[in-house]
Amino acid sequence: MAPIRQVIVCGFGGQGIVLAGTILGQAAFNDRKYISSTNSYGSAARGGACRAEVVISDKPIIFPYVIAVDMLIAMYQTAYNMYIERVKPGEGVVIFDECVIPKEMEGLEHIGIPAIETAVRELGDGTVANVIILSAAVNITEVVSKEALESAIREIVPERLKQLNLKAMDIGYRLGRNKSNQIHETLVGKSDRLTPVVGRTHIPVINQEMCHICDLCRLLCPDLAVTRNDNMNQIEIDYTYCKGCGICTTVCPRGAIKMILEDSLG
Repeated sequence: MAPIRQVIVCGFGGQGIVLAGTILGQAAFNDRKYISSTNSYGSAARGGACRAEVVISDKPIIFPYVIAVDMLIAMYQTAYNMYIERVKPGEGVVIFDECVIPKEMEGLEHIGIPAIETAVRELGDGTVANVIILSAAVNITEVVSKEALESAIREIVPERLKQLNLKAMDIGYRLGRNKSNQIHETLVGKSDRLTPVVGRTHIPVINQEMCHICDLCRLLCPDLAVTRNDNMNQIEIDYTYCKGCGICTTVCPRGAIKMILEDSLG
């Protein structure tokens, strides 16, 4: 995981935004990370835009508030509009419920998850859409481990709602995995537009022992240079098409990819 991750979960009052932020913070704590969590709801407790901010770090946190967003989880259009400009350009990831209409922003990856629709259709309860979209985001980014997330849900959610929320977590993981595969298949269909790269100075190198194959680097590589070798069960880089942009190093949640001078390979 990167040294620090700054997350905002946003929506409207009543969607369980604060609960989602609390679960994420507890999950990070269960992963033995330092956390800071703040909420904004007050008069917006019902119907108005609200947010939960979570800062996750490997080291003690000096400033407890989100400065620049690494991951935005948005469940409501007004809230999305309020916080989208705070996402790091070229580095941040936006995961939104498909009821939100995203903006076209260069260098910013948007991933839509039908959380509300799926919660109603499969569980008959739209109130757990917050857990579905949070779980999908965890699957895609590996900001916390699945084990820590499940443990947090068991610790925080009331007993009578625990099994419903655990089912929502499993659904969210499935949606996150399916969405990652769909996006990659779409990009592969554009591979005939790609050309080999020249003039590169640095290249990314993967530490396979640290890599947990979360697929985020493969999903966000703009040149389809990151691939998955299912036979070897590992992520690989095709240097024919890698232009050395370094995006994979910034999105890797475990810091398993480093940029090195190409000439140093010999």
